Amino acid sequence: MKCPSIVCCTGLKGKKFLEKVTPELEVEKVISYPQTGEDLSEYEAIQSFAKMNNLDFEESKKPDLSFVSENHLVFFVGWQWLVHEDIKNLIVFHDSLLPRYRGFAPTVTALINHEKVIGVSAIQPTDAMDAGPVYGQTSWSVEYPIKLSVALEKQANAMGDLAIKLGKEKTQGPLSLTPQDESNATYSIWRKPEDGIIDWNNSAEYICRLIDSVGFPYTGAISTYDGKEIIIDDASVHPDVHFEIRQAGKIFQLIDSKPLVICGKGMVLIEQARYRSSLKPVHFKKIKLTMGK
Repeated sequence: MKCPSIVCCTGLKGKKFLEKVTPELEVEKVISYPQTGEDLSEYEAIQSFAKMNNLDFEESKKPDLSFVSENHLVFFVGWQWLVHEDIKNLIVFHDSLLPRYRGFAPTVTALINHEKVIGVSAIQPTDAMDAGPVYGQTSWSVEYPIKLSVALEKQANAMGDLAIKLGKEKTQGPLSLTPQDESNATYSIWRKPEDGIIDWNNSAEYICRLIDSVGFPYTGAISTYDGKEIIIDDASVHPDVHFEIRQAGKIFQLIDSKPLVICGKGMVLIEQARYRSSLKPVHFKKIKLTMGK
């Protein structure tokens, strides 16, 4: 017997989650909406998947869930709107091992912080931010370098596996909950595009991690080249040399038309970049320039 479920999902994680759980749970309804400022393709993919699999679909940011029974599980993945209804068996997935990294963009923050282990949590929502009791968690070790999109896809799959596990448990009886340890709680603050501006005084390792951590589906890591803002999509740490006077941000040389940039510690080779205004590729030709100026 499959557990009857409602899936409220958005974005890249939501699409992957829906694809994962549909064969294993009795998905009665899919609810989604296009997120402001993000590519519509993920929303359209969710809508298309629901139609192809004959799933009831609704576009709503604040869905009416009054029809949900005690036998249902209601999953929220990537949802950005508060749900005020008192609904039993409502499960919210969060992109961290709570109680750490409550709040916004937890995966971005964790990757920038070079966390060795990340994961996901399934919680019962409360009025306090991401502070509800936990239905279950999944974790794994991170191998760097790793792109944000890769980490998010892995998290979506982990959320799906955890939802399937909870669905099977629900058919056997009520789900158990474990309170969070408030003494270990930390928070991740919301991000804006300008938070991705590169400070070349940081180490090469940190800068490359930032570039990987704020890429798709976020805006990307920002700097300037020849007076124009660019988004750096790919870069790598390059062996350092000893500079008598170290000046972070200066281009040391071009290697196969790729700029080698001096950092506060180490050097970064920019592999791929595009102009922020036009998104056209940057062709690096000038050497005597300082990135970020």
